[in-house]
Amino acid sequence: MDQSAINEGNALIAEKLLGWYKDENAGENVYRASNEKFLEFSHYHIKELKFHFDWNWLMVAVDKIEKEINETYQRGGHRVVIEQYRCVITHPFIDIVAFTKKSATYKAVIAYIKKIKST
Repeated sequence: MDQSAINEGNALIAEKLLGWYKDENAGENVYRASNEKFLEFSHYHIKELKFHFDWNWLMVAVDKIEKEINETYQRGGHRVVIEQYRCVITHPFIDIVAFTKKSATYKAVIAYIKKIKST
C-alpha cells in the first residue's frame, strides 16, 4: 500500500468513523481528535495517524464499528471477527483476506466506512 492510499484510509477513519476534523488553524492536513483522551495528543498531522500499523489505534476503530452496528440494529450479535489473515464484519457483510491479520482488519474498516459512511 503506498503512502497516498495509507493517508486516504487513515483520513477516512479519522473523519468519517471517529468524527475528527481538519483543524486548519493548526496547519495543513492536521486532524484534531474529538475525544482529547484518545491517545497521547489531540492534534495529529495526517502522516502521524497510525491506524494502518498500530493495533491500539486500529482497535479504537473496530470498537466504534461494533458499537455502531449494535446500536443501529438494537440487538447483539453483530460484530467484527478478526482471525488469522482475515477480518469479517457481520453487518453489512464484509469479508477481507490479506497477508496479515492487521492488514485484513485495516482494509475491512476502510471497506465498512466506504460502504456505510461515505457520502
